[in-house]
Amino acid sequence: GSNENYFRLNKNYFQQGEMIYVTGNQPFKTSFYSKEMLLKVFNDNKNLFSTVIDFNLEKDRWEGKFRALNPGEYYFKVFSDNVEDPIQIGKFNVLESQIELSTVYLNQQLLSEISQKTKGEYFHWENRKKMIDSIEPKFRKSFKADVIKLTQSRLLLLLIILIFLVEWTIRRKNGLI
Repeated sequence: GSNENYFRLNKNYFQQGEMIYVTGNQPFKTSFYSKEMLLKVFNDNKNLFSTVIDFNLEKDRWEGKFRALNPGEYYFKVFSDNVEDPIQIGKFNVLESQIELSTVYLNQQLLSEISQKTKGEYFHWENRKKMIDSIEPKFRKSFKADVIKLTQSRLLLLLIILIFLVEWTIRRKNGLI
């Protein structure tokens, strides 16, 4: 088409939390080592975050990566050296992660009983975001000390007696006792 694409994602659809890889070839006629490439991700014309795309000399291409956000449709724009106009615009979709749900069976009655008996709280999958708000972190400080009793460690006791004997012998030979 009329628009040349220099940068691309490894695919167009991602699951939430999946790693997204960005690669690109060399679109510059001049020295590209001085260029800095910046990828910005947008949702509803709102800039969500930015990441730098580095040039890999060994592979002779631009490379970057970031994690897929919440489910939805996103746009990315690639900028060069803080120029206001992007050199490329693209889009990708993030789907809700379903990998962990592929072999899950929910026994709601049993889970509700367990949560009541343990003074916990049961959250249905649709209300999973409320679960994070109800978690109260508990911190515990611990101090660990190793105590060695001389009467229990025969090797240590023998070593101390040996040191005292050597010192006593040296003092006796030098006439200090």
